[in-house]
Amino acid sequence: MIVKYSLSFNQPQHRFIDVVVRIPAEKRKSVEVQLPAWRPGRYELGNFAKNVRRFAVTNEQGHALPFEKLNKDSWKIQVSGSEEIVVSYQYFSGDLNAGSTFVDATQLYVNPVNCLIYDKERMNEGCEVLINVPAGWQLACGCKWHQESTEQGKNAFRLFPMDFHELADSPFISSAELRHNDFIVEGTTFNIWIQGECRPDWERIIEHFSAFAKSQIEAYGEFPVQSYHFLLQVLPVNFYHGVEHLTSSVNALGPGYELMRERYDDLLGLCSHELYHAWNIKSIRPVEMFPYDYSKENYFKTGYVAEGVTTYMGDYFLHASGVFNLAAYFSELSAQLQKHMDNFGRRNYSVADSSFDTWLDGYVPGVAERKVSIYTEGCLLAFIADVEIMRHSKNKHRLHDVMYDLYHDFSKKGLGYSAKDYRKLIEKYAGNGMCSYFDTLINGAGDYLPMLNNALEYLGWAVLSYDPPSVAERLYGMKISDSSAGSFLMQFHPDEPVALSGMAQGDKLISVNGYLVNNDANKWIAYFGGENMQIAVLRGSRMLDFSISPAINGGFRTWRIIKADSQTPAQEENYRNWATVKSKIK
Repeated sequence: MIVKYSLSFNQPQHRFIDVVVRIPAEKRKSVEVQLPAWRPGRYELGNFAKNVRRFAVTNEQGHALPFEKLNKDSWKIQVSGSEEIVVSYQYFSGDLNAGSTFVDATQLYVNPVNCLIYDKERMNEGCEVLINVPAGWQLACGCKWHQESTEQGKNAFRLFPMDFHELADSPFISSAELRHNDFIVEGTTFNIWIQGECRPDWERIIEHFSAFAKSQIEAYGEFPVQSYHFLLQVLPVNFYHGVEHLTSSVNALGPGYELMRERYDDLLGLCSHELYHAWNIKSIRPVEMFPYDYSKENYFKTGYVAEGVTTYMGDYFLHASGVFNLAAYFSELSAQLQKHMDNFGRRNYSVADSSFDTWLDGYVPGVAERKVSIYTEGCLLAFIADVEIMRHSKNKHRLHDVMYDLYHDFSKKGLGYSAKDYRKLIEKYAGNGMCSYFDTLINGAGDYLPMLNNALEYLGWAVLSYDPPSVAERLYGMKISDSSAGSFLMQFHPDEPVALSGMAQGDKLISVNGYLVNNDANKWIAYFGGENMQIAVLRGSRMLDFSISPAINGGFRTWRIIKADSQTPAQEENYRNWATVKSKIK
């Protein structure tokens, strides 16, 4: 006897999925079931139980069983001598992103981790999932499955996860509109599934996906699984979001009419990033998440490895594989540097502490200047570590060696790694010259630029800082957003007079020097650029007036990483070593 799930829907316009879960009672007096409180890949509480309605429990004969709700997302069911417990409920599925569950007339898209309960005592046992959909619909999923024969006008698929962990990690899309293609690299079959309106250039996509997949596999010597699925949710609106899984990833991107043009590099970057996660976080996992506890926060400080190294490596392998030229790679790394320099939380909170606090406010701006990003700062720190390992080892070793060891000596042996393990491996390949790196940059709030400049110089690159086009940013230290909703002060530079003017983040600008602002504050500020200004704002229900004087410390700056005007032979050789992946495939 195993736990069996059944998913169906009748009126997709209402966005509810009908869920039935059959749990063997096995002479137990009571059974506790849990709906996950979060999903791996997003380290914050999701509170998915808010989407559940009509929660009911019966036995195999249809008689109601008593139960009580223990907390927001777990229930205790009294078995009362029954052989089987039947739990039914409806799950609201109205959000479409890379980690959600969604239903409409065109598709059933499910992330089991946010909509399926589990028996706490049987989560490590195999289970089955029956998926009921209209006739003619296909299925895209990384879990083992087969198609069932059903009555006319309907279709069904059955999944066979080996435990709840695999089920939770196996999103699927069922639709009549799915498009599919595949390719093979080093014995692994890679499937690409596209749901949504777009016109894919399959030859181009497969050429580039094959290239970065091959390059990543070369660095590790093998791929963790025999087949992998890129599930692409193409939206008609501007969108960018990805979620990693062991045998698949969900990559949501839009608008579809830009997918092969303006958003094509975004597609490559997103999918390369999520593919690298098949090793880093899905296989190589922090000890604090080994295993996952879906019922509560899994605090960890190594987000700079889980997401930072992945952000760096995702773009790195696009360049190393020849998919991105150096200019395209510089564009991606420069974007990370710009975000780092514009976030003054770098002066107040370390990336390690920010990782711990993703569970608190990791995915929203939060309090101004409080924290940093495990993606942005983690990416820059991974680049610095990579080059410092090269420097100290005379180009014999790389950050790849560290990740290779974490995969082969930890993950494949059923072990999670700690922050101390990661540091020990960095120092193994770089020597003991990394104390400042860990103490000042990872666990402290030190200035990244000195070590970043050293790393760039080693490769013949440099940081360029220059005036941004916005007058408000460079002459006053203000970032102002002009939109149909009005003109708002989004950020001010803490080292400029505006920080002491009395203006506050979120203020809506009403006038500049007495002239009414009509969603064009930046233009009025540019017109009076360099002068003292009187600015009226709306804050809540109050009108306030402030005097603003020009910046005295350079205001905001635009930051770019460039190739230096000239390179020495040693720098050219260092760059060639950096851009080359040394294959570990035997």
